[in-house]
Amino acid sequence: GLAFNTLPMPIPAAPSVPSVVYTGLHNVAVGWEAVPTALSYTVRLNGNVVSAANPNLNFIIEGLTPATGYTVTVSATNSYGQEGPQSPVLLLSTETPPTPGTPTLVVASNTRDNLRVTWNSVPHASVYLVVVNGVTYPSGLEVNVPNPALGTDYVVSVVAVSSYYVSGAEAAVTVRTPDPLVYTSLNLAVSIEGKNYVLSGTVLVTEV
Repeated sequence: GLAFNTLPMPIPAAPSVPSVVYTGLHNVAVGWEAVPTALSYTVRLNGNVVSAANPNLNFIIEGLTPATGYTVTVSATNSYGQEGPQSPVLLLSTETPPTPGTPTLVVASNTRDNLRVTWNSVPHASVYLVVVNGVTYPSGLEVNVPNPALGTDYVVSVVAVSSYYVSGAEAAVTVRTPDPLVYTSLNLAVSIEGKNYVLSGTVLVTEV
């Protein structure tokens, strides 16, 4: 009979260190060079397999956390299912979320009945942290303080916060409300056509 000798398939070598193709907030794309005798590749993220039997020379890893570091390795597998050693480790990080801008505060109204401060919408802001004299107010593009204490300083601070909980710089303005109204009693002696009169009553004192 005839005898056939088959040479063993060599186990693939370790790929060179992968390269970063793209980084985003929640995903990264990595690539690597081909390895002789490799039929497919296995990609590991922080030691865990995220892609097996991948015939391509690149892979997109999704579902990541922004501003976080990760390790990536790649190994090659031949047609007999023999996996070679892992590549050198690639260290990478996802992108950092952008920081919201700083609002510009405008005193829209400052009366004895209401204090109103408004501000502009800023890029990357999801909500606004609004505090007036230590009291937190609902998020929005304005704050109203009805019937404020008169002759009092109100400190209004606003911080824009992104959907990633990144805070921008604080914007603040100090507003002094109008002084309280002052009334006084008045007795005024007058003479009209030779007759003397006394005018009495309560009057409002205002500055001119």
